[in-house]
Amino acid sequence: MIEVGHNSGNKLVVRLHPADNVVTSRLDMLANISIDDEQVSSKSEIPSGHKIATRLIQSGEEIRKYDQVIGFATAEISPGEHVHVHNVEMRDFARDYQFCEGVT
Repeated sequence: MIEVGHNSGNKLVVRLHPADNVVTSRLDMLANISIDDEQVSSKSEIPSGHKIATRLIQSGEEIRKYDQVIGFATAEISPGEHVHVHNVEMRDFARDYQFCEGVT
């Protein structure tokens, strides 16, 4: 794991939409790394490309990335917690494709 502090000048995470309840780690991240822009710290090691909860996500609640549903929480997920297959599942739900109607 690469330890990168919040004063490095590099963004540790990518937020793809303001309504998302997760951000994506740009680097392998150790536990207890402060993510200043999100006012949260990593609760455990987070591999590069994996998601981190930015707020409390209730069991059964939608996981949103790109402001799109990418899964549902199987248990309560705390801010800073790793969000991955161990606490997310897919379900049937009504998908909204309207966001891409104007693309040609």
